[in-house]
Amino acid sequence: ERTYVSTPDNPQQVTDVEQLETVVDTDFHITEKEDDFLPYLEGPFKKVLQRGSEIDQGLFDQINSLYPSAGLFTPVTTGKVQPESVTSKEDVREGMELLGDDRVIVTPTLNLYLGCVGHDDLADALARAYNEWILDKIVDVDKGIYAAAVASPHHPENAAEEIDDRADEPGIVGAFLPSGGNIPLLGNEKYHPLYDACQENDLPVMMHNASGNM
Repeated sequence: ERTYVSTPDNPQQVTDVEQLETVVDTDFHITEKEDDFLPYLEGPFKKVLQRGSEIDQGLFDQINSLYPSAGLFTPVTTGKVQPESVTSKEDVREGMELLGDDRVIVTPTLNLYLGCVGHDDLADALARAYNEWILDKIVDVDKGIYAAAVASPHHPENAAEEIDDRADEPGIVGAFLPSGGNIPLLGNEKYHPLYDACQENDLPVMMHNASGNM
């Protein structure tokens, strides 16, 4: 086997993915939509927000999205570019083949904005619903598809419980924190319970921002 480990005494430069025995993509974005994971909501939010419910029509005539939008002008938002949708296991495998990935860690796109959701309990519920969906529909260890469990930073104690619950799930290899929109910032001691849970479960903390919530 060829290994490429760069050291001062033996510098190595990888110039082509074909040089590598195994390629692991640690930030493979899925393009989840609310309709994908809202059916996995639990508790009171399930009745109030699940689309297709009896009270859904009037509510969603007024609420376009549960996630805030900065109204950015980009090739995607202006319709000049039609992005590929990645919302299924088959989509992920297609992307892996395109990129030459052997394994991927799936990370969210819409839930990059979770830190900006103004209702703390709702943010917790959305994180749990996303995790249920990703485990049910996307993660497949045999096919090299892993994921990071999303943790809502709004209630660090609740996030710690969510991390404890997900840590032993096959295919969960990290805890994902949306790093934008959080008050206070994520270095504050308020978040220590969340970080403690990651450390106790031997899960790395993955942080990611989005251009619309910095």
